[in-house]
Amino acid sequence: MTPNPLRGEFSATIGGVPSAFDTTLGTIARIEEACGGRSILDVVNGVVIGRRAADQMTLLSAALQATGQPPAEAEAIAARATVPEAEAFILALMGALGFKLTPRAGEAGEQGPLDGSSAGDAGASSPSAA
Repeated sequence: MTPNPLRGEFSATIGGVPSAFDTTLGTIARIEEACGGRSILDVVNGVVIGRRAADQMTLLSAALQATGQPPAEAEAIAARATVPEAEAFILALMGALGFKLTPRAGEAGEQGPLDGSSAGDAGASSPSAA
């Protein structure tokens, strides 16, 4: 597929595997299903606002499953993803969904890296997500 940003299509490399994605309702539904029925906005909030590494892995794996990758293979590819690949995918997905990231005054760079120790609390609410 040649990505068409006007239709929510984009490409990204995850775990060294280039893939094409889209944001059609069917794709979003498959991602939400792979995320245990959680809304894509809840998962993206977990990554961007809550800085939860578990949500990032879930989102990467779910997006790969939505492209037709078997679950075990999608999880293995997502586990190999580098930080720049994961960040680029999340930003591309958010852009394709029509969101823009703009830090509030005084917040830029204050949150630091994803919290790898939170891998066990996938689905937990973040106090800052409200």
